[in-house]
Amino acid sequence: MTTNIIALLTGILQNPGIPQPIIDKILKKQFGKGKDAQSEDIESQQLQAKQQQNPYGQIGYCSMCDHHKKDRNTYHCIDCDICIEGFDHHCVFFSKCIGGGNIISFWTSIIMVFAIFVSFGGLVVFDAVLK
Repeated sequence: MTTNIIALLTGILQNPGIPQPIIDKILKKQFGKGKDAQSEDIESQQLQAKQQQNPYGQIGYCSMCDHHKKDRNTYHCIDCDICIEGFDHHCVFFSKCIGGGNIISFWTSIIMVFAIFVSFGGLVVFDAVLK
């Protein structure tokens, strides 16, 4: 039971696989200075240049995150509105994406929930047989 709670909490608190450049961009937007129209024009020109030159080959580019994908398992989650490396799915129980960073904690919590159900079910059957 305790292992399940620990696995659930670590899965919720871990980074699901958000690439570091995206985290840096989000932090710069939140704590950075305001932008004027000229800097936005320069950034749009830089964005077009980045889209043409992918350092990771022709795997892909996410225009929503302004990020070059490193592998084919990187996917943009519509619910979280961010790219996740090793994306598996968006979990309603964890209330976040399940990806390369928290997949082990996710499966540990799923296995532990199953083990708890089986053990309690066994106790109920055992108790019914004794009576």
